Amino acid sequence: MTNVFIAPKIKVGFRSRTDCFTGKLAYIIYYDAKGKLHKEKSWEGWRDKKLPIEEFENTPMDGFTLNKDVKRYSGDWFSSHRTLIRVHDPRGFEFEVTTENLIGILMHTDCLRRGLIGQFVYAWVGPELVLLPINSEEYQSAVKFTTGLSKKVKAKDLVPGISYKTKREGDVVFIGKLNWYAYGYAEKSRYTHAGLRLENKSLVFTSDDGKTFFKKPSVDFLSEANSDTPVSNFAELVQKFNENSYANKIIKYEFRPAEFDPEVKAEYYWAELRRNTYFIESNVPGLFCDSTVTVRADRKPNYSDGRSSNEYTIRGYEFSKDYGHERTAVKQSDGEIVEIAPTTPRDNYSYYNSGRDTHDLEYMKSQKLYDCYVVFENGKEKRVKSLNELQRETI
Repeated sequence: MTNVFIAPKIKVGFRSRTDCFTGKLAYIIYYDAKGKLHKEKSWEGWRDKKLPIEEFENTPMDGFTLNKDVKRYSGDWFSSHRTLIRVHDPRGFEFEVTTENLIGILMHTDCLRRGLIGQFVYAWVGPELVLLPINSEEYQSAVKFTTGLSKKVKAKDLVPGISYKTKREGDVVFIGKLNWYAYGYAEKSRYTHAGLRLENKSLVFTSDDGKTFFKKPSVDFLSEANSDTPVSNFAELVQKFNENSYANKIIKYEFRPAEFDPEVKAEYYWAELRRNTYFIESNVPGLFCDSTVTVRADRKPNYSDGRSSNEYTIRGYEFSKDYGHERTAVKQSDGEIVEIAPTTPRDNYSYYNSGRDTHDLEYMKSQKLYDCYVVFENGKEKRVKSLNELQRETI
């Protein structure tokens, strides 16, 4: 088990059950190290308000006894038919654990006439309650993890290259407080106005040896330093970070003329264009939108055996120049993402009739299509396939 949390204090609600030793089945929730009560809403909805609540310090204790197995939701068509085990707490109530938890217990202790030998504490793996024997390695790991949750690292004490333990996410390496470039879109909902690509100083980390990097607004998620010596590959990690688009400022947005590519790749049931996205200049000079081209094709029959072939007859191309509603565009001058109005608003707009007339090959070749290239401050350039790719920093 990983990330097992031992709560300092538990709160217990009850329902009456005739198949329990003392007639009381418990739903146990917990207070965390900061005194916050977890899962209270579902707990309140489950418990019988007529039965008094009890609270206990979650210290090691013995006297737990097995009662019976229970199959949950066994009459439900969509049931998982999960079997749970009823365990009696010597303080006068029963609770339920998984069969996996029971097997883990029996690997570390004996059971004598239903009585579990040894001391136990209540713990949680995510939302799931487990009974944890204190003579197990899992208990020692849980104590260490739980203790780490109360530890803190101050932002001013962060050292680039040092590996840190986190409270719940494993180990990370601090890369530094570095420039991170992103559109506001990346921090907000999908349909929020993105604006300019901004430069922000961010706390940058990696948890997978530089395959990916992430930024954090604070150091609250850190527990403690693993060492006071930087990792041996720190220089390589910095180099990997600097190769990412979000680590580099874009100094130029270029829209270069592109030719329509009519080549079709045959799929099993349909045909697709090898390339189906281009940029077009909007009705406002200097503002460019991305647009999708789809092919309309009929599969040719194979007259030798009566089956369909992998060749197609092209009937035309659908080219979305104007969606009939506001759409997103990028300014060539500074890369700002803006919303622009349609050139021909439609009273009865729908996705299926929004500028999707079928055109022939000559029409497509006559259109002014563009490739979008971004030029970075470090001299590198990259073609951007769509505005979504640009905003999501996947270039």
